[in-house]
Amino acid sequence: MGLDEREKVSLWQFRLIENLDAFDAFPWGAHVYRRSISGFKHALDGRRERFEKRQREKGVEVHKVETYNIYGCTYALLIFAFEVIPDLAIEDCGTRREIELSPVF
Repeated sequence: MGLDEREKVSLWQFRLIENLDAFDAFPWGAHVYRRSISGFKHALDGRRERFEKRQREKGVEVHKVETYNIYGCTYALLIFAFEVIPDLAIEDCGTRREIELSPVF
């Protein structure tokens, strides 16, 4: 549940760490899934308006693109997105490369 490094750790998470049985029994998959879905639903809230405001303030030539951070397991999310949404595999988002892996001994 990667958070911005400026965020505090929740008290309930500290309490789980102190009780390993409770930690092991906690439904982590369901919890992370709910948080992820909520985050995806709200990730772009207000982004268009902020982007257009910055373009008006700085000029379209200066502020051409808008960026944002996804904290946590970003590589897993990117791989998932490229596999599930093939239209993302365009030049602006990335290029898929086939590589040959040699066995590790």
